[in-house]
Amino acid sequence: MMKILFVKHDGVLKSNRRYLEILSERTDWEIHLISPEYWYEPSFRKKFYFESSDDSIIKHPVKSFFARHPIFFKYNSKQLTNEIKEINPEVVFISNDPYAISAYQAIKGLRDKKIIIYGIQNIKKYIPFPFSSIYRHNLKYCDYFLGCNTATLKINQDWGFKGPVDYLPIGIDREHFKKKTNYSLPDIPRIGFVGRVEEIKGIKYLIRALNILEFKVKLTVIGEGSQLNWIKENVNKNKIELIIKSFVSHNKMPEEYLNLDLLIVPSITIWRWKEQFGRVLVEAMASGVPVIGSDSGAIPDVLGDAGIIVKERNAEDINRAIKLIVNDEDLRIKLIKKGFMRVEKYFFWESVADKVINVIEKTMKP
Repeated sequence: MMKILFVKHDGVLKSNRRYLEILSERTDWEIHLISPEYWYEPSFRKKFYFESSDDSIIKHPVKSFFARHPIFFKYNSKQLTNEIKEINPEVVFISNDPYAISAYQAIKGLRDKKIIIYGIQNIKKYIPFPFSSIYRHNLKYCDYFLGCNTATLKINQDWGFKGPVDYLPIGIDREHFKKKTNYSLPDIPRIGFVGRVEEIKGIKYLIRALNILEFKVKLTVIGEGSQLNWIKENVNKNKIELIIKSFVSHNKMPEEYLNLDLLIVPSITIWRWKEQFGRVLVEAMASGVPVIGSDSGAIPDVLGDAGIIVKERNAEDINRAIKLIVNDEDLRIKLIKKGFMRVEKYFFWESVADKVINVIEKTMKP
């Protein structure tokens, strides 16, 4: 029986392990997982401890340090080495950018194994020593590179990776989301913004776009951040009925999407960040909600032709797209159907698992 080891810092949450379960169900492989004992997520200001789950994944929580940043955190070296030695996998799948310390720890000493790296960084940055050396070392021993956006594939090729690359999106659970059955609009359209309420998420441009609409809308903002007070002070109360929900649990989000007629993701690019994926886009499409997204980072990768892409930092462009979807029922229904088909093809965990199986099989061929 072939042993496959996944090294995933986000594997502390069972919701992020769904495709590993599917792998174990669809193959005769022995699936192992190494994750930190906990992970602190700064955007949620919350520490997540390793969750147990009743499945066939063999789990190995490992002590770690600085467990709040994917690049700088490191596993307890002795424990990690012992776990990997005992597992003795044929393939090691590392979910972290190749200049991360934890990626180096996992690869070190495994040069006779097949290595797959899954990265997300989509800005070509200056990488200082010693991370530049870690970067080159890890790419040297990598057999296959996967990325959750197309930009990271090109960046790692520019850094010298000569092997095969492919796009592997982040998935969602098919059973978790319900699809809307009624696509008609209420008298006051319900627009949603989901995510960190920060400048990089483009919330100011969304408010400016809504302020100049010719009709009234209901805006639901789900998230926390430094721009909440700015929103409250700058919404045109004659045009926008504002609802703010600082926190909604993952389990409650499907109901929130069912109460929306349109989701808008107006993220902007800055020198050190641009949108790396945009899971809320996928969740909305799976729920039968049409989507408008800016052209920042990976948003066009996710939407394809299933949503409307607008120029980032452009309130007038957002305004035109809103009016287009609200006023054209045929277009709205067409986008809803295209969105769900796109999720079905690429973004449910079953599709992600099938892609991973295919990549592992390719990697194992002589």
